[in-house]
Amino acid sequence: MLQSKKVKKTKLIFYVDPMSYGNLGIYDFNLINNMKSNKIFFFGNINYDYKKFSNKITTSFLFSYSNKSNNFKKLMSYLSSMISLTKAVLVLKPKTIHIQWIKFWFVDLLFLLLLKNRNINVVYTAHNLLPHNSKKFDFIKFKIYYNLIDKIIVHSNETKSEFKTNFNLNKNIHVIEHGILDINISTNDILSTKTKTRISDKLKLKNKVVFSVLGYQDYYKGCDIVRDMWSQQSFFSENDNFQLIIWGKNKGIDYSILSDLMNVNIRDEYISNEEFVSIVQLSSVILMPYRDISQSGLLLTAISEGVPVIVSKAGGLSEVIKYGKVGEVMNNLSPTDLMFTIQKFINNSNNRVYNNSEFSKVKKEFSWDKILVKTESLYSQM
Repeated sequence: MLQSKKVKKTKLIFYVDPMSYGNLGIYDFNLINNMKSNKIFFFGNINYDYKKFSNKITTSFLFSYSNKSNNFKKLMSYLSSMISLTKAVLVLKPKTIHIQWIKFWFVDLLFLLLLKNRNINVVYTAHNLLPHNSKKFDFIKFKIYYNLIDKIIVHSNETKSEFKTNFNLNKNIHVIEHGILDINISTNDILSTKTKTRISDKLKLKNKVVFSVLGYQDYYKGCDIVRDMWSQQSFFSENDNFQLIIWGKNKGIDYSILSDLMNVNIRDEYISNEEFVSIVQLSSVILMPYRDISQSGLLLTAISEGVPVIVSKAGGLSEVIKYGKVGEVMNNLSPTDLMFTIQKFINNSNNRVYNNSEFSKVKKEFSWDKILVKTESLYSQM
């Protein structure tokens, strides 16, 4: 008698990201758009601004809290969205829910308790162990939340070790790398709008070594280390061949000591995607002396654009450089060490150490195809 083959049942996965815009929108698209083994329902933010998902992905952009004017309105909007999500859970009964971010902890905790009550598997991607500039109560809140999750995804082995040390979790923590970020702005777009040329001409960047500090300017990013190094070393502050670009919304870094220097340009505001990509492409090196991070969208954008980086050992930043010589790693978080690391970078740059083949090695290791396989494998275990 012939034995029939066992048919593998397709799982229904709810993929939930309340912050699916900017870099997270890029992450979401690349992670789930080409999934084959599961049926994906994507619940994202109304401000999602990346490529259109394939018809195989059912999308619902139900989170709009980010457009509200104050915290109370944001909370009410978020609560309304989570109620809608809960209704979808009760009607469609997904096998697994993959949560990418939590925004209002108490609301998210209630939702998580509901999922556990209905025996729904929950995967959570911890892009950071704790919120930036977190307080003691944040640790308590997240420890409660993490202990209710079935499987946690982190982006580096270093973060996995920190997780086990800080939260003493016995459950499975899985390392699935964060893929290379390719912002949806083509070189043709930048050329047609002349954004890159305009910035280069205005800042007189031609034939200069350009150092960039981009995105939110914050203490956890070590922006003060860059400030102190540049202001204290005449080799940098008085060098006409060097240019320091500091662009992004300032979260409390005092840059007044740099304000009179001719080779420093500071812009305290949000920057558009076109300007961001243009600055990355114009940079000789991106400075990232972070004190605390798990993985960085800026780092992965720089790799995508073939621009070297100088990073600290925080989180998974230095792990990227293990796969290819695409930059330098600081030994210590100090202005002096940053200075020595930059000097090393300049010497290696002159010797063409950071070449296309090195960037190709890293891009291959952090390819979305590999990450997709690992993620679907994790889903299959639940």
